[in-house]
Amino acid sequence: MEEFNKPFHQSTINLRGKKSTDVIDVTKLLTLVENHENFNDLIKEFKIEIDRKSYINISKIDVAFRYVEFITKKYQYLKYNNSDKNISTFLKSDDDKLKSGIYFKIENAWDEDGSIINDFEAKAEYDSVNMFYKSRELTKYINFLKAKNKQTLLDDINDSWDREFERDPKLSKNRKFRFLKDKDGKFYLRSITSGLYKEYGVAFAFVISILNLDRAMKKSKGLNFDITSLSLNESKFEMIITAGNPVKMDGLGFVSASLSIRNNDLGNQSLSFTNTIKFTPIQKSEIDIYLYPKRKVKDVTENKKVSHTLKIETVFDEFRGIDDNFYSPEAFIRDYEGFYKAKSADELRQKINEKIEANNSPFKEVRQLKDLFKRSTNVKVDNIATLLVLCGKAELLDMDYDLKFKLRYIISDILLYGKTGAIDNE
Repeated sequence: MEEFNKPFHQSTINLRGKKSTDVIDVTKLLTLVENHENFNDLIKEFKIEIDRKSYINISKIDVAFRYVEFITKKYQYLKYNNSDKNISTFLKSDDDKLKSGIYFKIENAWDEDGSIINDFEAKAEYDSVNMFYKSRELTKYINFLKAKNKQTLLDDINDSWDREFERDPKLSKNRKFRFLKDKDGKFYLRSITSGLYKEYGVAFAFVISILNLDRAMKKSKGLNFDITSLSLNESKFEMIITAGNPVKMDGLGFVSASLSIRNNDLGNQSLSFTNTIKFTPIQKSEIDIYLYPKRKVKDVTENKKVSHTLKIETVFDEFRGIDDNFYSPEAFIRDYEGFYKAKSADELRQKINEKIEANNSPFKEVRQLKDLFKRSTNVKVDNIATLLVLCGKAELLDMDYDLKFKLRYIISDILLYGKTGAIDNE
């Protein structure tokens, strides 16, 4: 699948252009987690009869399944325990001879069955270098050595810590090292966690979400769900579910209740639900914008997070009633229609542009984004509808997904409240 040509990059899938049957067999869905340690717990929780044919009807479900299946079977997921004293790092050039990556040399690692694997190396990915060196307060310096390709200085650091562990063995902690292994036998270190960490990964997040949505539809006849956005790689996942029929907001577009279900298999928060609104501008029906209201309406929670360390029974509890986390589009229109009538579209555009152009902006390298919100003689932002189209175009830009998520928060804060607040950095 060409969307995953860039390794470890979280890609957004264009679901609009994909043909779909909108149906999946439950037993086929479960193949994603057939080797998961909580497989039998899932069967029991959802009262699934393996030998009986059962189907789930959700728009784009079969398409989403194919992408989740592809990316989670691309690598073998491995976890080994080890002591800090058995780990060292070194620099090594990859295909691009001008750049070096940091690699870990691992000795005497053991799995959950006690089997030992000796002397292998793994390339550091994601935040694994920072996770390893954080307790030694060396993260910034190690990254400096990587940038300058200073192998000798890195060797000196490794040697000094070997001597320190000999002097005080208690400094060396046992931790869980989590790897990916590709089809060529290469290892990649993706994270380092405590022994309490539980594997609620991308496939698990997808399956438990779909099973809960199916349960909600069975409970409330006439309730239907669409998968309207999907972004993922082998460790990160976001699926936006839209519920019910869209409601028209005069002169602006169509509003739908939606829910962002995210999984970050690398951080402390494994799963999260964020209450969202899908906005389809009236001028561009092929574009969707996702906004994050911060108001709590009755029992609707704007954001819920589930930790990696929770027991499976607690995770099930958090997922039950997933359909209660949707914000009514009628309530959204009541809350914000007056706001939009009172605000200058160009003023809101300028505020978005200021955040993108700020000195500490994470969007500096996304040139297309910077150009999009600048004042232009070609595109006059003289009404909210036009501004919404620009925001929709920003949603379509090819950028790092974490940046896209931050951008959504900035746009939401400005479009919904006229200001910017804190960005969710999960």
